Order: sequence, then structure tokens, then C-alpha cells
Amino acid sequence: TDEIILTRFFNILAENNDKATYGKKHCIRAVELGAVELLLLSDRILRKSVGEERQQCINLMRKVKQANGKTSIFSDMHTSGEQLTKMGGYASILRYPLPDDDIEEEDDDSQSNTSDDDDEEEE
Repeated sequence: TDEIILTRFFNILAENNDKATYGKKHCIRAVELGAVELLLLSDRILRKSVGEERQQCINLMRKVKQANGKTSIFSDMHTSGEQLTKMGGYASILRYPLPDDDIEEEDDDSQSNTSDDDDEEEE
């Protein structure tokens, strides 16, 4: 059931958080790398999305299936779906941790913002 799947996700996140991720950006990256064993989506994401955003959701599910993963859709009419929706509607259980360079890319973005601040202080 959905509750069992979401409990498994939270257990993995608590025990070995590099084998679980959540949020749209992180899940998309994990799917692109073929790392997703199980993609968890809130049905609200599918119901509310239109056009390009909806197509992106459909493509994510296809890519997961092509990589021999599975997708589970959670109804936000149920407690487990509400929890997932509160986390942004996207979560995934990974086959393997994502490479460290993915984290460094995000850090580089935040550092570039910091360096901009430093430049302003020098003026």
C-alpha cells in the first residue's frame, strides 16, 4: 500500500539519506542518471500540471520505467499523499547514491551568489 511505500521511503531517508531524495529538481536529476528504483508522485502534481509541466511528469515516469524502475502515484485524499504533497509532491528511492559532483554543482551555484555579494562589498 501507499503507507508502506512512504514508510519505506522515510526509513531509507533516516538511515541512509543518500539513497532517497525528494523535491522536483533532485528527483529529475536522479531519473536522468537512471538511479531511481521507485518514483513517488503526488496525484496533485499530475492533476494540476498542464502543457510542458505535465509532459515533463509523463516523461519522468517513462524514463523510470525504461530504467526498470517503478512509479507510485499517491492520492492527496489519503494521509500518505498529503505527506508527499507537503514535501513538494516528488520523492524517490534510489538504487545507488547520486555522484558527489551533483552536490558540488549546487554548491557552485550558491558560491557564485556569495561571490557576487563579495563583489558588492568591495565597491
